[in-house]
Amino acid sequence: MDFVEAVTDESGTQYVQPGKRIATFDNDGTLWCEKPMYIQLVHGLRAIGKTAAEKPEVRTRQPFKAVYEKDMAWLGKVAEDYAKGDPTGLFTLASGLTEACADITVDEFEADAQQFLTSAQHDRFKVPYKQLTYKPMVELIKYLQDNMFDVWITSGGGRDFMRAQRRDLRPLAFKDHWQ
Repeated sequence: MDFVEAVTDESGTQYVQPGKRIATFDNDGTLWCEKPMYIQLVHGLRAIGKTAAEKPEVRTRQPFKAVYEKDMAWLGKVAEDYAKGDPTGLFTLASGLTEACADITVDEFEADAQQFLTSAQHDRFKVPYKQLTYKPMVELIKYLQDNMFDVWITSGGGRDFMRAQRRDLRPLAFKDHWQ
C-alpha cells in the first residue's frame, strides 16, 4: 500500500503516470489454486475420461487407459518425467486431450469450461472451482485497478479456458489481449 501511495502521489518523487503503471501476475497459484494439480488439467482429464467412457476402443491406449482406470501412478510418472526433462508422457497426455476435444467448437469448449468451473467441485475443498480464487489476490488486483494500474494476468493455461475463468472474476476489469 505504501508503494501504491508513493507512485500515485502526483507531488512525490516516485510518481508514475497512470499509463505507465503496470502490474503482472501469474494466474495459477496466484488467483486460483494449483494443488494438487492445475485446475485446467483436472478439466482436461475429465474430457479424456468422458471420451474413454463413451468410446471403449480408446481405453487400451494412453492417456485414456490411465484416466479411465484412475491410474495415478502413470499420471504421476508423466509429471515426474517432465520435471526430469522428458516430455514424452506430456505429449501423450496432450494428444489425448486434443483427441477428446477434436469435435467441439471453441464456443462449446468455453461453455464446457464455464460449466466445469461453476459446478465441478474440488476434491479437497468440496466447493466449485470458481470459488477457489484467492480473495486477497482478487482484492489486490481490484485495489491496483482502482489506482489506475493496468493489471496483466499471465498463464500457461489455454486461452479459451482462461476466458471462461475470467467471467468468474468480476468485478475485475479484464482486457482481452488475444485478439
